[in-house]
Amino acid sequence: MNPWTKAAIAGALVLALAGCGAGTDSASAGRTFRIVSPYDGSGKQAIIGQTYRPGLDAAVTEVNRAGGILGRHVTVDYIDVQSDPQRASDELNDALARRDYDAVIAASAGTTTLALLQAVKVNGALGVFTGGVPDAADPAEYPTQFDLKYPIASQAKATGCLALAQHPRSAAILNLDSQLQNAESDIWKKQFAAAGVRVVGAERFPADQLDLTAQVQRIASARPDVVVLETYGPTLKTAFRAMRDVGLRARVVGGGNVTATPPQVVLGGLDLIPPGTVAMAWPGAVRADGRLTAAQQRALNVIEPLTKGVWRGSLSQYLYNYDAVHLVKFAAERARSTEPRAMTRALESLGAHPAETGAVTPPGYTPHDHGYPASATFYTADLKQPARQGTYTSRGPIRCGA
Repeated sequence: MNPWTKAAIAGALVLALAGCGAGTDSASAGRTFRIVSPYDGSGKQAIIGQTYRPGLDAAVTEVNRAGGILGRHVTVDYIDVQSDPQRASDELNDALARRDYDAVIAASAGTTTLALLQAVKVNGALGVFTGGVPDAADPAEYPTQFDLKYPIASQAKATGCLALAQHPRSAAILNLDSQLQNAESDIWKKQFAAAGVRVVGAERFPADQLDLTAQVQRIASARPDVVVLETYGPTLKTAFRAMRDVGLRARVVGGGNVTATPPQVVLGGLDLIPPGTVAMAWPGAVRADGRLTAAQQRALNVIEPLTKGVWRGSLSQYLYNYDAVHLVKFAAERARSTEPRAMTRALESLGAHPAETGAVTPPGYTPHDHGYPASATFYTADLKQPARQGTYTSRGPIRCGA
């Protein structure tokens, strides 16, 4: 048993003995609707974690101006779990045991995600995740969890299809050494094997590594036709710099995290990006013409004053977290309760009409998958042609077998 799983069970026992559940009937919870939000505010994942708060804060302000949730003022208690899985487990279990929180919005995209997911499961709290969660589409395993991103297998498959669309005979993989990105790498290897493409190199690196020259040299020496790259933040710049310095000649295909933030933000421009680089992008991160929807623009108008220069332009991160608060509001008011199972059932009722929640990120939800559908359409982003307002220019949807 993993150490944070043990801690989660211990936290649940404390919760049970104390007699206070994570979600209660709205009549007994006072006049404040409490949300707890664990996030990676420091440590190795901080470059992503620090982008989550503006979207949450903006949505809370907006919701409170409109009367709150169930007529109650909404507050968010942030917990910096410092990019550490054990700390994430301990902190969230302790928080759920000590206070009567109505919902968890877990803003994690790295190694702490599974620990937070387990704590939500064991404590029976409603958990809305904004960073992508493996196995999120299994309501039997995580009955009170809802994911705003996409199943990791779907993201990986789309990236693999984009790589195969380059018609390679050989491929290599370079990815951040984290549980989510390693899971993607395993899927790519299977896709390449099924297509008869030789995998001639597979390299991983920690989030704090400042020089990837050795890894890229090993890949370059194998002469792959395609290199699949999956990382984000400062390590994206580190990877591209190493590719330039080594003189890598392969076509680079990025995963969804490569497009999580526009290149001007983490790269300082486009010069480091290898010619012909493309990447898989979530629907919220690409535009054919660089324009936002009216709903997204209204949301961004509320969010931007709160960004304070932290990764300004990280559009998809801001909007997913903005949406999380609106989904919690929808869940509680549709259920007329803060009981976690009741709120989860309300989220399952969304069907293909997320607009009624105030959510602004596409596509529609589907019932009973506890998140965006596995069949969601992903897009090809041209990294050399960023569009306006923090999005990428799209080359159209990714289609397997193309």
